[in-house]
Amino acid sequence: MEYRRKSNSIRIYLLTLLIGSLILIGCAPVPTFIKPNFAKNQIKSIAIMPVIDKREVSEDTLQSHRSLSNIEEILSKKIVEKNYDFLSPWSVKNIIKEKAAENLSPQYLCSLLKVDGILISELFDYSNIFFVNHSIKMRFKIFDAQGDSLWINNLDDNDKPYLSAIGASLGWAIGVAVDNKISSHNKFPTILAGLAAAELVYVIVDGLTNETSQSVDKVFRSLPDGKGNGKAIVK
Repeated sequence: MEYRRKSNSIRIYLLTLLIGSLILIGCAPVPTFIKPNFAKNQIKSIAIMPVIDKREVSEDTLQSHRSLSNIEEILSKKIVEKNYDFLSPWSVKNIIKEKAAENLSPQYLCSLLKVDGILISELFDYSNIFFVNHSIKMRFKIFDAQGDSLWINNLDDNDKPYLSAIGASLGWAIGVAVDNKISSHNKFPTILAGLAAAELVYVIVDGLTNETSQSVDKVFRSLPDGKGNGKAIVK
């Protein structure tokens, strides 16, 4: 009977934990700016400009390049999901060559790249350490061929999975400790079992999910769907 009660308590805790996580993932911030007639624009194709790295990085390391490539790949997938045809950052680099994209106007870039709009992304902070820290801070801007700003949104996401797990587990442990329905000699084993199960759930979830992709997805939910087919533009 006591064993069944402990098992039910752990199941209820894990279910609550899962529901809470899904609710947090489902929350999407509103865009900083969106042009009122965005939906009426016939925006079919977007060139994804190489991410502008504004982090205070002391060295131009391989890991730094991998971070940028990972983010650019995620951006390409998000643009496809929003039904825009896209020109990849790698294609953009090949076309503009040694030109500094930051110094080129949106009108010029749209004309040069033969697209309806461009996505400019700036990276200010990024950390993705398994089960320890996930943080990303970015700014996204989309301009059309006339140079008008269509959509602006900021991303500032920070999560420490281990501390989140400890905090949630501690709250549950306190609840068990004051529960008069559980006998005193069974409380400690119940708490230990619940804490162990919670830590395991967090480790598994953290390992299976792409935290960066989820963060970017929250921001791009506010971007209206495009008029394209979600295909890569070959130059």
